Amino acid sequence: MKIVDKILISLASISIFGMVLVFTNQGFSSESHGPRFSSSVEASRVQAGRGSVPSQEENQTGSIVEATQDVEMVVYSKEIDEVIEHYFSTIQENPGQAEEEERLMDSNSEGDEAPETFANTTSPEEQRPAVSIHVVQKGDSLWRIARKYGIPVYTITSMNPSRSSSMIRPGDRLRIPDRAGVEYVVKKGDSLNSISLKHKSELKKIRSYNSIQGDVIHPGQKLFLPGGKPGKQYRFITKRLFIWPIQGRLSSRYGMRIHPVHKKKQFHTGIDISANRGTKIRAAADGIVVFAGNGGSYGKMVVLRHKNGYFTVYAHAHKVLVKKGQYVKQGGHIALVGSTGMATGAHLHFEVKKINKKVDPLSALKMNVKVKVPVS
Repeated sequence: MKIVDKILISLASISIFGMVLVFTNQGFSSESHGPRFSSSVEASRVQAGRGSVPSQEENQTGSIVEATQDVEMVVYSKEIDEVIEHYFSTIQENPGQAEEEERLMDSNSEGDEAPETFANTTSPEEQRPAVSIHVVQKGDSLWRIARKYGIPVYTITSMNPSRSSSMIRPGDRLRIPDRAGVEYVVKKGDSLNSISLKHKSELKKIRSYNSIQGDVIHPGQKLFLPGGKPGKQYRFITKRLFIWPIQGRLSSRYGMRIHPVHKKKQFHTGIDISANRGTKIRAAADGIVVFAGNGGSYGKMVVLRHKNGYFTVYAHAHKVLVKKGQYVKQGGHIALVGSTGMATGAHLHFEVKKINKKVDPLSALKMNVKVKVPVS
């Protein structure tokens, strides 16, 4: 073999060996930084917190940022991801829990009202209820009168509409039926079926109690709806989907930043709001507490589940004021500001997620939603 050929073969062997070393070192380097969690799109590609670092990451504007050795694309959301995954596992085992939570979070649901029970809600006699006259005495109230006759207050106010929005006085005469229900004045466009559905009163009983043959009714006609309830009137208003959980100085935004502890460039999954220790933290929206306790690097932490797949995270608390499974209204106090976990001072770390997708909290706090509220 010629000397030139031997030299070329030697050089090729050295090059191959060098490439193997490079790839091996890169493999070790990718695992030496520990678990890494990226956006929800990339998270599914990371197996149990191990494996190669994603080459790209979404920043706060949705644009793609190149990952390099100088920029650690570490997202400390492992604790939150595990909380949400555990929550959904629980829901799968107990579907009834999800239904109850939906009912609680729907502020316009009739199910929010406590069920009322009365001694005289039905009558076996298929006839129009007897109506007596009650003369108001000193010390009487609609609530006391309703208890005396074993009927709900709304039955009395429907029979006496002029008293529904004013105080009763001694000497006033009130019409009192002998059973629960509502008196309804037929409006143009009404039908017996629509009235029955709206007021939750049996159609056959409406016919029987009011001596109606067939389905013919007339505007202005008064009907007693046995067992019925007053139909709610609603209007739509626009409001913020989320409110600010505390008032304070915005000390760190969502997106890439220099970590205050590690001093390395990392992705910040929420916003930090500086405030005095002990400041009350409010729920950003109506929700269910899915986690309340020690969140590892997040310190004492609360995670709330809201409608439409949203979750909010409140971390580094000094004290947690709620329990897992508790329902809280928007603005309700859930924790106190602190500096527990990986924190350099008293502040609130606030995150918003939609299922497991990260959302910029500053954008979420500007989102509006139309809600249905009862007309008073």
